[in-house]
Amino acid sequence: MEDQIIVNITTWTKRDKFLRIVLEHFQKQTLKPNHIILWLSIDEYPTIPSHIKKLKSDGLINAIKTTKRNIYCHKRWCALRSFPNAYNIMIDDDIFYPEDFIQTLYSLAKKHNCVSCYWTEEVEYSGITLGKRGFTPNVPSHYNRLLSGLTCIPPNLIKQDEFFRYNKLRDLYVEKCDDSWVKAWLLYFNIKIVGAHEWEGKVPCTVPDTQDFALWRNWNCKKASNGGQRKINNFATSIDILQNIYHKNLIDKLWPEFDIKKCSIYKK
Repeated sequence: MEDQIIVNITTWTKRDKFLRIVLEHFQKQTLKPNHIILWLSIDEYPTIPSHIKKLKSDGLINAIKTTKRNIYCHKRWCALRSFPNAYNIMIDDDIFYPEDFIQTLYSLAKKHNCVSCYWTEEVEYSGITLGKRGFTPNVPSHYNRLLSGLTCIPPNLIKQDEFFRYNKLRDLYVEKCDDSWVKAWLLYFNIKIVGAHEWEGKVPCTVPDTQDFALWRNWNCKKASNGGQRKINNFATSIDILQNIYHKNLIDKLWPEFDIKKCSIYKK
């Protein structure tokens, strides 16, 4: 049976005007996906706007799927339920993706049977800080960061019954950071990440004028908090939740100096 490749994207009301330009550029991919799915929240889109419907009629997406409430960037991960037997690729609505993006991610994920990222970096957590390690391309590692909008997940790699069981805790503590939540689960499932290229700190091909409406930036401005530290806190909280549920240490062998309790906001 031929492998199925599903591309998943989500957006919100202040950013959906960029979808067309992103998806038109995405048509240049050297390896075409079987389907491109747009995930929306009924809370934000009780009625689908005509400019989004036209994306489907013009063939830029194949389907629109909805969640009952707004779960932000976590919406696209519902693909693991809808398409468990596919290679699920996650993309953002503000990136002009390189033309070999799908081909690279799919090839790496299939070769290593692990999560692949187009760009990533090896990281070192110590105390309450985050630093870089040496990155090695095309070699799976638990040290590699998950950057969700650059990611491919092979078929049936993540156990759905566990992954979706604690959504209430996810939405309470890590509502807008799927990178942190999913990375914690990858450690729990002992799934490594393989990266094709080293992350230099930002995507080199971001769509102009999108960042004023970036979910992460707006969230951190509202919270008046440092975005980098908040990311560390989100990851620590995700790890703390899973370690308390499963009574299994996930990070001591990787980052023994990481002060989870100081960084986590989880309240048992």
